[in-house]
Amino acid sequence: FSGADLRGACLDEARLEAGDFVGARLEDARLRGAFSNCDFGAVSAAGADFTGGNLAGARFGEAAGLVGAVLAGVHAPGSQWEAADLRRVDLTAAQLTRADFTAADLGGAVLSLARLREANLERASLHGATLRQVDLFQATLEGADFSGADLSGANLYEAETLDAVLDDVRLEGAILLNTKLERES
Repeated sequence: FSGADLRGACLDEARLEAGDFVGARLEDARLRGAFSNCDFGAVSAAGADFTGGNLAGARFGEAAGLVGAVLAGVHAPGSQWEAADLRRVDLTAAQLTRADFTAADLGGAVLSLARLREANLERASLHGATLRQVDLFQATLEGADFSGADLSGANLYEAETLDAVLDDVRLEGAILLNTKLERES
């Protein structure tokens, strides 16, 4: 599927292990099946619908564009999203344990009720994102930009937030126990 034009395609119920979607056009496609360990590098998937799909171990990297995509309820532990364009995506209730979002742009994204335990969001942009009741237990958030984000009720237990930008962040009811907010002297 590398470089394939699958715009608007319906791949619900599809099951593909370690498939190659590098450079594919998936705008407005429905991909609600199982795509574990697939490579989605440089994919163009604006508005794509992955609702409830299995993306365990999937790789979305730099140049992957998923602006406005729906990934609500996806099962994607260990997935890789480094430097991906994820502005305004819906990741509500997504399972993203140990996922890597290093330097990803999640501006305006919805991650409420998502499970991001031990995830890496180092240098990620979450400006204006909604992260209500998100689980960031032991997540790496160093240098991340949470300006204007809503982290109400979030679990930040033992999260690493060193050098994170927290301007105008809502933290009502958030769990901050053992959260590392400053460098040790």
